[in-house]
Order: sequence, then C-alpha cells, then structure tokens
Amino acid sequence: MSQMMQDFKNRREHKRFLVKDGVFALDSTRFGSILDISLGGLSLSSLSQHGWSLHVYDTGIILSENDIYLRDIPFRITSKTEMKNEESFSTIKIIRIGLKFGSLDNQQLTSLKNFIINKTSAEA
Repeated sequence: MSQMMQDFKNRREHKRFLVKDGVFALDSTRFGSILDISLGGLSLSSLSQHGWSLHVYDTGIILSENDIYLRDIPFRITSKTEMKNEESFSTIKIIRIGLKFGSLDNQQLTSLKNFIINKTSAEA
C-alpha cells in the first residue's frame, strides 16, 4: 500500500469493514452493491452514474436477499470515482460511490453495529 493511501486510511474516524457478497444499499431511484462499511458511512459500486450527484442528501435502506438491516438511514454522497473494469473488453462502467451517514438514532446505530458484526468479513 502506498504511503499516501496508508495516511488516508489512518485519517479515517471509523474502522472500515469489507461486506460479504449480496448486500445492497438503495433508495427510491438508485442502488449499488456495498463494498465496505463503517459506523460513519459506506462505499458501494454501481453500474450507473445516473442520480449519484455529489453532496446530495437522502435516506435509504441496506438489505440482502432475505433481510432488511437498516431503514431510513440518512446519508450524503461524498465521492464518485470510476473503477477499473477487470474485463478489458467490457464497455460497462462501474462507479464507486462514497456515502457518509447523517445523524443516526440509537436504534439505527445498534442495527448498524449488528450489521457490521454479522455481515462483514474482515477489516478493510
């Protein structure tokens, strides 16, 4: 890991954890597969840039095929970058979106902590 990336990782307020496959974040118009999560926010991958405007505030849910884990989570979009597509012949663009959580109530924070315990695989 480069020194710049290490410094950036050390500046984070919360530890980030890799999320197991099959967990998604969505709202009424957008969705993506969650890559990693912390008590302060998450990053996800999406196939579309549509609707992912920076600094937009909204609420969403986190779910997998069988369960809804968190509802009405306030968030703000903080970053949007194009990821390298591992399939060199593919024209599909994959976007990495960074979301920062807004103020969470005690129930949401407890649910988030339980989600991190049960649906992550390792520290990012």
